[in-house]
Amino acid sequence: MFGTVRKHSQPLWIVIIIMVVISFVVYFTPGYDPFENQGGTATEADVELSFARGQVLLEQALNMSQQFGGFLPPNLNAQALAGQFGDQDLNRDGEVDVSGLDYAAHMRLLRLRKAASLGIIVSDNMVKARLEQMFSNPNDQKFSQDAYTGFLTQYRNAKLLGSGKGGEEQFQELIREQITFQQLDNLMTRSVGFFADEATAGQQTMDNKLYTAQAVFFSTSNRTDSVTNFTSIATNFYQTVTDRYAIPSKRQIAYVQFPVAPYLKDAEKEIKLDDLVEERVEKHMNSTNSVDHFTDANGTKLVAGAALDAAALADIRKAQQPELDAITLPKAKAPTTIFRKALFEGIPREDWTTAQLYAKAKAQGLEVQSAIVDRDNAEDLLPQALVDAAFGLNLQSGQLSTSDVKVPGEGYYVWGLEKVIPVRNRQYEELTDEEKAEIKEAFIAAEVKKLASEEGNDYRDTLAELTAEGESVEDLLNLSKQTVINLPAMTLSATDVNATALEGLATVTEIQSVIGNLERENRSLAKPNWLSSYNPASTEGVGGFIVHVSKVEDGVAPSTEDLRVFADQQRNMARNFNSSFTAARFGMTPVWLRGDVEALNQQLIVAALQERLNNIAFDIEQATEEISELEKIVDQAKSNPSVLQGVSLEEIQGDLTEAQDKLLKLKELQTTLPEQLKAAQTPTGS
Repeated sequence: MFGTVRKHSQPLWIVIIIMVVISFVVYFTPGYDPFENQGGTATEADVELSFARGQVLLEQALNMSQQFGGFLPPNLNAQALAGQFGDQDLNRDGEVDVSGLDYAAHMRLLRLRKAASLGIIVSDNMVKARLEQMFSNPNDQKFSQDAYTGFLTQYRNAKLLGSGKGGEEQFQELIREQITFQQLDNLMTRSVGFFADEATAGQQTMDNKLYTAQAVFFSTSNRTDSVTNFTSIATNFYQTVTDRYAIPSKRQIAYVQFPVAPYLKDAEKEIKLDDLVEERVEKHMNSTNSVDHFTDANGTKLVAGAALDAAALADIRKAQQPELDAITLPKAKAPTTIFRKALFEGIPREDWTTAQLYAKAKAQGLEVQSAIVDRDNAEDLLPQALVDAAFGLNLQSGQLSTSDVKVPGEGYYVWGLEKVIPVRNRQYEELTDEEKAEIKEAFIAAEVKKLASEEGNDYRDTLAELTAEGESVEDLLNLSKQTVINLPAMTLSATDVNATALEGLATVTEIQSVIGNLERENRSLAKPNWLSSYNPASTEGVGGFIVHVSKVEDGVAPSTEDLRVFADQQRNMARNFNSSFTAARFGMTPVWLRGDVEALNQQLIVAALQERLNNIAFDIEQATEEISELEKIVDQAKSNPSVLQGVSLEEIQGDLTEAQDKLLKLKELQTTLPEQLKAAQTPTGS
């Protein structure tokens, strides 16, 4: 299966890779259920895609580590990395067709297959050479085994690489893929950018044009006292920024925890935790290296006592957590599996609900807990991994997750989504005094910019009218009460313009951008007398500015060397933007890969529509049940308001209306999905 980048495929290699990817299959396959698939095995396509997911995450981690001096960011995990890839709505129908991570994995496999079709092979020697280059000692440029081993350990600890030989082979495969992609891009962009140096002469001459201009600035700092109407329109203005103060979407999660706590004492004895703590205390007391010392809030070395013992225990627990997990988590997994079998094994899919969770837990004497959390887990009510899963999986209200969540140091969570609480916009009256003050400040800032804009546009119109009647722009600007800056002659790309008078008003780049727009609009005119529109400024205290171009001088013809350097830059730019790396960075697809991507997108759209069609009956059933329950609550609340705790009747009625709307949309979707699927299965152009 990995022959896309490797002509030879040894049996041992295949075994190692399959062992590495099996965890990815389980971890990243939505809705994976081991009890539903008893006796079966993952297909080659499943394994290949899962491995690609792991490689995408590994490469993302490598890229991020560059910002941290080659070290992984703290608390980095696979789920956090996966969340950085935006979900894909490929047919723009408002529904997610494929997760961001899965799409990145599919694109990675697409490029590998493209390379294979072109006969690109990366040998083991090329991989070895790249490894030696990556992990060479800066002093003697020789391969550093210590650096390589340290790297592998770091990424294994972060669960981004598998253990043992399998993890090492996985990383080497990543290097092979990276070299493959480089060779693919080099091959496909080889014919791009073939033009003579002289072909760029006109562009360079244009780039060398000199522009003399004046800029007129309109302040906001002197207008604050003019804003006196906040109270009368406060609530109206608030509607324009209400999303900033909205109560974010939340999830109500029901869960049963299978903790590691019952097994912790035995595990601590097994690893001889007390001895390790004692050794750590001795190291603190006897070491002359300050790195080994525990200190108080003032930076003073701790003396013997309870504070030192507590610090040593915390340090050892942290260091030994992987060993403790290795002992306790398998023990906690056993009752977890038994309970999950009771939930799923032999149970119809339509009964995989939170109601089933409560019923089975009660039958086994287990406690079901419930918590409402937002995406950021602001109140820290649940482990972040569980929150990430609740927001990451596309579950319906009342639906169980078929995958448990493992939390190192805590145990396993079997859970379901009880309710999705949508984003709620707050009324102005609900805001705190501090928030109302922020709103007022934002209103004043917007209002003074509006006043500056009105004055600037009026000034510009007046200036244009007077000059049309024969008045001199220079004379009019000299009489202006506004701040007028005379700018030195400059090109549109110059970075060394001496324009100190612009400090605190605008940047040279902003001025050049406006002049560039005027050039494109007015280059056909016989002589310059170009007047820009009003342009908002980014500088605090400045509303905006107008630019007048009074003189344009022809650019100097480029020298032969200038032509060569500029042409080389243009050729490299053309090749870069046709590479798959650069194109992906800017959200584009290179021309040579476009047909393959379109075919892939169609395949994924069809798969997503088919899955939605398969699940629509269950979704309708769940929505119907939700409406029935809400109707009962509303009826009860009307006669006995005390049944409502923490919510109002209006909120419940709002939920009911929302659920009814959802049901109507689902039923409409049920009738239209077959036609959508048929249309998606029809090749483009047929």
